Amino acid sequence: MIADLLSAVRMLSAPAFALTLNAALAPGAAGAPALWAAGLFGLAVVSDLLDGPLARRAGTASRRGRLLDHGADFAFVAGGLGVCAAHGALPWALPALVAVAFALYFADALRGRQSSGRLGRVNGVLYFFPPGGVLLGLLGVEGLEFAVRALAWILVGSTAVSIAARWRVRR
Repeated sequence: MIADLLSAVRMLSAPAFALTLNAALAPGAAGAPALWAAGLFGLAVVSDLLDGPLARRAGTASRRGRLLDHGADFAFVAGGLGVCAAHGALPWALPALVAVAFALYFADALRGRQSSGRLGRVNGVLYFFPPGGVLLGLLGVEGLEFAVRALAWILVGSTAVSIAARWRVRR
């Protein structure tokens, strides 16, 4: 129950995160939108770290809860990645491939098929890093641009591999 509530809060905060991140990335933006976006990002990360362990500890882990958790993750990172790509901070290939990967995961989950493989789980965690790195830059941390872009392109490659692996298993 509490775990599902945390996932729901993350999902419901995704549009606000995308809007505040968009405002923070706008030319001439002051610091307040970046602070709001960072607060929402922190809330999302904490809720994502807590929801699974809380569900397992309470004995309430369920297929529905996993779908809600992954859906919340997708809503949050897709919004952040899309906004960053729209402002040129990340390549468009990343949010596009994340959408394809999630659609395949969700379709397989609805059919009762295997959830994500190891690479998919690692990617799912790492998808939070590029928007987080962009946010750190907006908050004054310098020198992250190359690392953030490099990670984004690595994720483009690993997501493509993950999609191909899932597609191969589906056939």
